[in-house]
Amino acid sequence: MIQDFGREVAATFLYEVGKTAGRSYMEVAQKMGLKTETAEDIRRVLEKLGTLGGWAKIELVKVDMMEKMGIIRWRNGVSVRDRKSEVPVCNVGRGLMAGGAEVIFGTECEAIERKCEAMGNEFCEVVVGESETVMNYVDEL
Repeated sequence: MIQDFGREVAATFLYEVGKTAGRSYMEVAQKMGLKTETAEDIRRVLEKLGTLGGWAKIELVKVDMMEKMGIIRWRNGVSVRDRKSEVPVCNVGRGLMAGGAEVIFGTECEAIERKCEAMGNEFCEVVVGESETVMNYVDEL
């Protein structure tokens, strides 16, 4: 995709695919009776999504239900295995988190990747939430 369409188009496409999948996953999880009202509820759902599903070892660092934002880390994600990159590569992962957050928070959400294992960081980390809230964390990149 990068060769045919460029890095930004490929990243956007993968992000949107992830976002759609994240919304769908969270909607199904809620229909199955998995709660998403507290940090512990969300932690359990993330564990089922990532860790038990084999996608990555996921950690919920922070969730603020009033501010409608969260910080999520993962290690050994499928996008970063055996990769070296100058830019973050977890576009599907940040999309998954944004789509899931939309269902949990009941509002449109975005996600930015602040750290990426493919760039040499210890873990991948995204900030997810409403656009204005997420933008407050851009300076911390």
